[in-house]
Amino acid sequence: MPITPSSLLLLQRLAAHIGSAAPEAGATAETTRFDLANRDALVSFDEPWLHARIEAAMNASFDPSLATAAIARSLGLAAPLRTFANQREAANAIAVAARANKAGAILVGDDAAERFAHVDGARRIGMNSIDDATLASASLLVLDASAGPQACASLCARARAHGTSVCMDETATAHRVTQGAAAATNGLRTDFALFGASLAAGLPFGAAAGLEGTSSAHPVALAIAAAVAQALIDAPIHTFVLQRARCLRLAIDRAAAAQDVLIEWTGDESLPRLRFLGQEDAPADAIAERFAFELAESGCRMDGPLLIDASLRCDVATQQSVEQSFARAFVRVRALLVEFNSHLSGGLPWPFTTGRSAFRERGLTFYRYPRRAEVDVEANGVAMRIAFGKSKLGPVTSSGFFVPTRIVGDATLTIRYVLRKWNAGPDSACLGLFFQNEASTARYYAQVISSADLPTARNVAAGLAGQVVGRRSIEGDEGWLRLARIGSRLITSWRSSSDAPWSELGQCEATSDALIAGCKIWSKVETEGLVADLFELEIDGELAKEQPQLLAPRPDPRRG
Repeated sequence: MPITPSSLLLLQRLAAHIGSAAPEAGATAETTRFDLANRDALVSFDEPWLHARIEAAMNASFDPSLATAAIARSLGLAAPLRTFANQREAANAIAVAARANKAGAILVGDDAAERFAHVDGARRIGMNSIDDATLASASLLVLDASAGPQACASLCARARAHGTSVCMDETATAHRVTQGAAAATNGLRTDFALFGASLAAGLPFGAAAGLEGTSSAHPVALAIAAAVAQALIDAPIHTFVLQRARCLRLAIDRAAAAQDVLIEWTGDESLPRLRFLGQEDAPADAIAERFAFELAESGCRMDGPLLIDASLRCDVATQQSVEQSFARAFVRVRALLVEFNSHLSGGLPWPFTTGRSAFRERGLTFYRYPRRAEVDVEANGVAMRIAFGKSKLGPVTSSGFFVPTRIVGDATLTIRYVLRKWNAGPDSACLGLFFQNEASTARYYAQVISSADLPTARNVAAGLAGQVVGRRSIEGDEGWLRLARIGSRLITSWRSSSDAPWSELGQCEATSDALIAGCKIWSKVETEGLVADLFELEIDGELAKEQPQLLAPRPDPRRG
């Protein structure tokens, strides 16, 4: 049977519809640029080599049985393979065949649950929760090969001992974990295997190993799947997927380490699973949930193992964009971890003799991280005092105050400081005046620095885009710090006294977001004490029309 141009055009239109389908609820076009959860995107429908093979098939006689045999051969399968119009039909047929041998529930592991959710009597169950009594009452156990061969082999053996059929869900693992089907390559004895649209370049298609009967796949989708199968025999994709997964994993490791977010990897190297560890009083599942949201906001969707598709194998710009999405998400998670383990208390009065009434009325907010650190922030006459007691600090301790008021447009922030006690301990210590956006993705500092090797020496510098620039030595423990956003530039400066000229420390491109102003001290490891008084805070800038709700005063957790 020849493949007609009209039937090919129908499938092309369908492919275009799939590619432009509306994002899932809560997502935007921006947040679905890269989908690392797409089990259908092993090979792109738009790849030129695939079009060439389809064109050749249109001019030749098409034999469905030969096409099905080619697909089975590419997967390394000896059992019969039956093709379907879609994955849903294939899953239904497997469930029917299993129940013909034994009545009972369909047990579906977590990762495979989506593909069998529509089957009557399907019950989602965690792999670690499957006991022998549950297995004995089931007609079918469905596992996802991405869980790994050891875990799957153990459950397969236990299921067979109870006369329960086993289906391996290979919608994500076929050709990714190994050349062909993961279960076949790893020597797992299963009764059935489910394959999906990735075998047909994302077009509607399903296949089931271990089933006899008449195939119902559309002839064009079957021809495309056969073309993909032959291409994967000629040039296995697994090596490319493995290489790209390793590169992406290294990039994610770097991004996590840069933000001190604790992660680990599980699963196959080709399908690595990112796992978060609980830290800073935040449970692992809460961190993972928030990271998935932030990653989606940054342009990537991830659910389960990282599924590498054709664009991530071939397009360097796409690879870099995906890595940048992860880096941005880790920045947000770090900010949220700090917030989670911070003490925030509003209602601090404005002690300064300077400042516009709009800022004075909204007052100040006390910030301390970690929440129980030995730090006090309080009004001290006409100043705010930040005082670190002698204590162990750990990886970092940061505390101070901020003005809970959004500032837009051009803005200038100045403050006078006096260091009353300043012992950096075995690491550096910094006093920083800051501007930042509320997402904490843009932070700018004018800062005073000292280090353990030169405890009496003082330096000033700019902190811009995570880099310390313009560092220079100064004399004395008093001075002024200034930040100014002028147009698209952010400029940092320092001066020794009110009548001295300002000296620029550094500048960079500035965010156009609304800014929040504040001042804080941070250090790490240990300190003998850090005390600074801040005077004459002045903010020159326009207030945003919408302002955040003010925090109420909160009890200090250090005092119960």
